[in-house]
Amino acid sequence: MQATSSLRIEAVDPQHPQALALLGEAAREARALYPALFAPDAPAPTNPPPRSREVYLLAWRDGQALGCGALRQRDTFTGELQRMFVTRAARRDGIARALLARLEHDARQHGYRQLVLETGARQQAAIALYNTCGWRRIAAYGAYVGDPMSLCFGKALTARRWA
Repeated sequence: MQATSSLRIEAVDPQHPQALALLGEAAREARALYPALFAPDAPAPTNPPPRSREVYLLAWRDGQALGCGALRQRDTFTGELQRMFVTRAARRDGIARALLARLEHDARQHGYRQLVLETGARQQAAIALYNTCGWRRIAAYGAYVGDPMSLCFGKALTARRWA
C-alpha cells in the first residue's frame, strides 16, 4: 500500500478531460461487471455541471488523475455521493478512503445532514469501504428501487441517527 501523503484532491469542473476519462474507465468496468444492464451501443456517460452545494473531485498523484467522486444535492438536507471510482492500478492505496472523507467533509461544509449513495451488488471492495467508514445499508431510493443489482447506503453527518 502506497502512502497517500503525495495525494492531492481538488475540486474540478465535471467536464475536465481527466474527469471524463475516469468516467469512461468506470463505465467500461461497470459494463464488464454488469453486461446485461448495458446495451453494446449505449452512449458514453457524461457529467452534468455542478449546481450550488455540489462538488466534483479528482484525486491526483504525480500529475496523474487516479480517482474521482461527486457530491450532488438530493434535497435541502441530503447529499448523494456519485461517480466514486479509483483506477485499478491505484486501488488499495487509500485513495477511495481519502476521496470519501473529503466528500463527507465538503457535505458538512455545504450544510447537508445526511448522505446517501448507491453501489453495485458485485462491487465488494466498495461495499467493504462504505461499511468500514460508518455507512449503513438503507432502503433503495429513486431509480434504484426494485433493482436487485443496487445496494444503497446512508450516513448521518450530524449527531442524529440515520432514520
